Amino acid sequence: MMWLLTQLKLQSKHQILMLQLRKQILMLQSKQQKLTLKLRQQRKLLKLRQQKLMLQSKLMLQSKQQILMMQLKQQKLLLKLRQQKLMLQSKLMLQSKQQKLMVQLRQ
Repeated sequence: MMWLLTQLKLQSKHQILMLQLRKQILMLQSKQQKLTLKLRQQRKLLKLRQQKLMLQSKLMLQSKQQILMMQLKQQKLLLKLRQQKLMLQSKLMLQSKQQKLMVQLRQ
C-alpha cells in the first residue's frame, strides 16, 4: 500500500513538472515570436531609412548639379558679353582711327 502511495506521489510530481515544462516552452515560444516580429520590423525600418538616405543624397546631388549648371550658364553668358564688349571696343577704336585719318586727309 505504501509503495502505491509513493508511486502516485511520484507520478503526480512528474505530471506537475511536465506541465511546468510545457508552460515554460510555450512562454519561450511566445517570446521568440515577439522577438522575431520585432526584428522584422527593425529590418523594415532600417531598409526604409536607407532608402530615405539614398533619396536625400540623390536630391542633394541633383541640387548641386543644377547649381553647377546654372553657374556654367552664367559664366558662358559672361564670357559672351565680354567678347561682345571687346568687339565693340575694337570697332570703336577702328572708327576713331578712321575718323582721325579722314580728318588728316581733308587737311
